[in-house]
Amino acid sequence: MNRATSMATSGPDSAPAPGAQHYQDLLRQLKQTDDLLSALTGPSRNIADVLYCDAAAVTLGGKAACLTDHIDGLALQLADELHAVEDPIICIAKRIATPGDATGDTGQYWSILALRFHGGESGWLFWFRRADTGTEHRAAWDDSDFALARQLRVDLMEICLERAGRYKQSQAHLIRKLAHDLANPLQSISMSAPLLQSEGKRNLDLRRHITVAAGKLQTVAIMLQELGRLESDGRAVLEPTQTDLSALLTEMLEAVPDVACEAEIDPAVQAVVDQPRIERLLSILLDNAQRYRIGEAPIQVSLRQRQRSVQLSVANQAHVTGVTHSSGTPAATSADRRQLPYASQGMGLRLATAIAGAHGGALDATSDGGWVRFTLTLPR
Repeated sequence: MNRATSMATSGPDSAPAPGAQHYQDLLRQLKQTDDLLSALTGPSRNIADVLYCDAAAVTLGGKAACLTDHIDGLALQLADELHAVEDPIICIAKRIATPGDATGDTGQYWSILALRFHGGESGWLFWFRRADTGTEHRAAWDDSDFALARQLRVDLMEICLERAGRYKQSQAHLIRKLAHDLANPLQSISMSAPLLQSEGKRNLDLRRHITVAAGKLQTVAIMLQELGRLESDGRAVLEPTQTDLSALLTEMLEAVPDVACEAEIDPAVQAVVDQPRIERLLSILLDNAQRYRIGEAPIQVSLRQRQRSVQLSVANQAHVTGVTHSSGTPAATSADRRQLPYASQGMGLRLATAIAGAHGGALDATSDGGWVRFTLTLPR
């Protein structure tokens, strides 16, 4: 019988306070696994060792795990209901069937202490205790319970951040390895193409095709190398200098006269940046807008100097469908809750996001009324 089930007979008032050793054991268990759901609800140590309860559950990424049968659906329902709640630790009451009771009885009030530890993945911990009435639900939890919950939330967030850092380092290593592995075959292909006999249209077409394809792959390899450096070393690889962004952007727009564009550029906008990398970022945004632009409306470009930041935006008309996701990938929030069809896929946009992040800035995307807008924010 697990702890949450046994608490249903003894109750929180008759149980001793959970030991500090149990808490440390749980943290050690969390740090040693990639499966947080299983670690938080494991048979040896689990969240019921932190706060005594009659039932407990965890949700993360649309999945649920519980210490009492039949409450997975209830936990997911609660996580969905609390999605827009700002307070990370709240106490609520619900008149629900006893967790684990399949009779459908709804005559029992339950006091639920809910703790959010991962907003992006809807990560919640739920502890259930019986309450006599719906108005007395908060009395089921005392100050020490809330203190333990807050401490667990801090420790869980640190564990999640550490895991994210390890994942990012591993990803950067794989990117660098892929770029390295591509280099030699690409060089061989590029050197072999000119050796084809130039006699005959078929050979000429084949040589031209190989040269173009190899050039495209070489561009991807260079982007992968740069992405690997930026995502592993961040600001360490930058060579920042005082840069006139207004002059840089104007010069870049004048270099592509065939692009239909409307520009609003504040004069003499200055920032300390790695100019070649910022120029690459701007090239990616302008190329992206031109490639996916629909209709006759020109691309809209603006550069604004704010009190503490610089904002540059590039907008174009585009087909927009689906649901957005958060920044970290090139697409961020959306005014009409639709997804940019290409933003999360392009290597260029991922590189642009990495360049922005290395400068301490951000690259976000919004869609509204058939327009897609990428906004680069840099500190001054």
